[in-house]
Amino acid sequence: INAEYMGDSKKMNWKVKLYLLNESGNWDDAGTGMLQVSTSELAPEEVHLRIDAAEDVGQDGGSVSIERYRKLNPRLSEYPRTLLLCKVEKYFNYERQQEDKIITWVDDVSNEELAISFLDAAVADEVWRIICAVTKIDPGASRKRGWFSDTDISTFPEPKVGALDNVIAAVGAHRELFTYVVLIRPSFLQSLSGVFSSAEDLDAIEELKKVNSLIRFLVLCADRAILEKLLSDENYLLTFGALEYDTENLRPTGEGGENHEVITRHRRFLTEEAHQQTITPIEDPNVQSRIRLCFRLSYLRDSVIASYIDDSVNNIITQTLQANQREIAAYVFREDGSFLSAAFGAFFVDLRRSIAFLTEAMALLKALIELEPKVNALLLLAKHDIYGLITQALEGLVQADVTPQERTALSLSLLDVASMLNSINPTPFADFLLSSSAPERPRQLVAFFAQFLATGDEGLQVMTVELLRQLLDPLCDRREELTDFVYEKVLPPLLVRIVPKPAENVSIRTHSDFVVHFIDLLCFCLRTHSFRIRSYVIREKVGKQLNDIFPSLTDKAVHLAIVKFYKTIVASHDEYLHKHLICNDLLDVVVAIFLCHARRPNVVTSACLELFELLWRGNLNKLINYFVPRYKTKLEEAGFGTHIARVVRKWEQINETEAQRIDENTQIDGRRGSSLDVRRDSDDEYFETEEAANLTKKNEEPLEEVKSNEARQTISKIVEGMHRVAIHPEEEESPFIHRSSPTRPGVTNISPSSQRHGGGLKIEFDVPFDIDEDKRAGPPLEEDPALKKTKSEA
Repeated sequence: INAEYMGDSKKMNWKVKLYLLNESGNWDDAGTGMLQVSTSELAPEEVHLRIDAAEDVGQDGGSVSIERYRKLNPRLSEYPRTLLLCKVEKYFNYERQQEDKIITWVDDVSNEELAISFLDAAVADEVWRIICAVTKIDPGASRKRGWFSDTDISTFPEPKVGALDNVIAAVGAHRELFTYVVLIRPSFLQSLSGVFSSAEDLDAIEELKKVNSLIRFLVLCADRAILEKLLSDENYLLTFGALEYDTENLRPTGEGGENHEVITRHRRFLTEEAHQQTITPIEDPNVQSRIRLCFRLSYLRDSVIASYIDDSVNNIITQTLQANQREIAAYVFREDGSFLSAAFGAFFVDLRRSIAFLTEAMALLKALIELEPKVNALLLLAKHDIYGLITQALEGLVQADVTPQERTALSLSLLDVASMLNSINPTPFADFLLSSSAPERPRQLVAFFAQFLATGDEGLQVMTVELLRQLLDPLCDRREELTDFVYEKVLPPLLVRIVPKPAENVSIRTHSDFVVHFIDLLCFCLRTHSFRIRSYVIREKVGKQLNDIFPSLTDKAVHLAIVKFYKTIVASHDEYLHKHLICNDLLDVVVAIFLCHARRPNVVTSACLELFELLWRGNLNKLINYFVPRYKTKLEEAGFGTHIARVVRKWEQINETEAQRIDENTQIDGRRGSSLDVRRDSDDEYFETEEAANLTKKNEEPLEEVKSNEARQTISKIVEGMHRVAIHPEEEESPFIHRSSPTRPGVTNISPSSQRHGGGLKIEFDVPFDIDEDKRAGPPLEEDPALKKTKSEA
């Protein structure tokens, strides 16, 4: 057997990727490694598959758990880098998919469905040839449906007119054999198609229902190979024609109800109404057939079997769609860019068809599993100036002869394309908006953003806000530049439209939706980058403009958005924004909205109560000291004092604590004043005894003049050239410091110091101090006897 399928080597290595099917029907990436196909000298008839990774399995934090790896490799502790260790079994169901580059099978030992993806189809052919030699199946068959003898296959009944009961009985006895026969015997579906045509000609409704039961069984068996065969160019008319005769799709006619009329004719829609359109010819026939297969799969899932489809069938159809879409995407986004060059060259010949092409291209991008092919496709589109085409297409729709509804739908499709591309990688879009070579195109796109958000329908507004959110929080290297662009170029024209222009003739509903979405965008900015939005809100007086439009807009959604805006500001704990609220009385509108809706409890009332709760929960003392004195009486008179009871209680606690602290410091400062008098008495004794005795020895000048000159020189050395002097350190937020005495120019602070710095007298100057009384401006400090005594002694 070695010579039959292993050639001269008993061991071959190839680089592959391993996937495992999860519970939701999607494939989990289990890792990349080297596939070894080998035999054993003791058992040369056995073939083993082994995939070794570059590092220990389960270390990358992927979606595959270590328990699943242990099922694939029972000797994981011995071989920690081995992803898969299994034997090729003849009873396993092996299948080739995606242009034969993927081999899938269900491993009954580990109870997992596995898939091995090869880079080269030739390598996949070699491995598939080895598997087929072990399992004794035809290498041309896409999947083995069990171990059936040639006799079983040849004796399975062929469909004939009047003999379908035999086929149905055989299907009931051997279902797997039936699906296998359908795959390997081309004549089976051809014969069934002949029976169906004859039954339709004879209007034999019972025979048609039998054909329907067979086709319906094949569709619901959840098999990709069966689905592709049923929906191929040769068999799709049989499939959809038989499904027309579902019981739900038949309507009895005639007096006795013996005849039946088909309600929905799927074949008529597929052959007469549905036509394949392309922006440029597709030369590859394989790609053309895959495009038609994708359309038929979507129609089958969404229209024909939508009422009785189950999850397994839906997952198989979705996987088949994605696999075919990946093949189409490889053709459309090929590296040479020939197809895109031809498509974009004729983009404005038929704008509707071109926009539809972009929409389908985005569906192809979504089908790509890995990020790298998506990024490569995006870079290829950016190379062909995709964002410039979107801008020109939006401008062309303004002048196009289309209905407003169609213009809105096409514009929405273009914005969806831009959002999809930006979600993959925002760098190309940032390069387009910040381009200095053609600045007029970004300006046009921004103008469209403002127009759609201010005057468009709700769908355009939602899509525009989503696109602007992507610009405000991009994951790219030019984040700061893009943020500056949005604040300088995008937000100003939106803020201007807060008050609608009469010439635009915007309905109240549309304008209300715009205000809601714009405020939602501002709240997003407050949560994302508070510094930029802080300066923007304060500089542009956004709060005042929102408060001004409040009386003219009675929509609850607008009121709720305004309350959310101020709630976001309060929750930000930004001192400057809080000061902005207080200085401009911006919370007046919140109280007005609350009083407007409080007697009819709704979501607006709940939002207002949440804002009130934020005040006392967040320990926002400044806002509380502003809020309660200003709004307490108004709310109590309206009968809603209980709604702010906690805020009022917090305010009272703040004031009680403040009053208690003032009283304690007053008592402490009183005790410090007596100690200050003692120190001053000792100073008097000093001047009257030792110093005076020393100075009397100098006969040149009187004692009082000497004392005055000595004191003047001492003080001058301390204060000369100083702009500000403080005898005791200053405590910034102390309530005992009083700034700038209005009666004494040059003296900025004369007060008792706080308890923290030990008490005592504090003197502060803003100009150099001159001891001569006649040179100082203002009256003497008669209000402070202690200071007066000190200066007189000097």
